[in-house]
Amino acid sequence: MKLRNPPVNSLSLECLTEFTISLEKLENDKSIRGVILTSECPGIFSAGLDLLEMYGRNPAHYAEYWKNVQELWLRLYTSNMILVSAINGASPAGGCLLALCCDYRVMADNPKYTIGLNESLLGIVAPF
Repeated sequence: MKLRNPPVNSLSLECLTEFTISLEKLENDKSIRGVILTSECPGIFSAGLDLLEMYGRNPAHYAEYWKNVQELWLRLYTSNMILVSAINGASPAGGCLLALCCDYRVMADNPKYTIGLNESLLGIVAPF
C-alpha cells in the first residue's frame, strides 16, 4: 500500500477512511498474508494527523475524526496480516505511530529523514 495524500500524506478524515477500508479488504482476502506500507510522496512517509481536521469544526466532526483515527490504529495493531513499514521519508507524530503499529519497520538511510513523536517536545502526552 502506498500513502498518497500530497503534499505530506497528512491523515485527513478521507485518507483515514480509505486507508481503513483498504486494510479491511486486504484482510478479507485470504490469499494476502502481509502488507508493505510506504509513501508515494518524495521525502515524506507521513506528517501524521491533519491539523485542519482538528480546528474550527463542529463537535460531530471531531468525534467522527477521532473515531476514525482510533479505528485505524486498532486495525493496524490487531491485524492478522504481517505489516511492514517501508519508511521512505520523514515520519513525525502520527506518521511515527503508523510505523509503530506495524510488525516491522525499515527506514531509508538518509540524514534528512527523521522519525519520532514530536508531541513530547511540546509537552503533549501521546495517547494509549
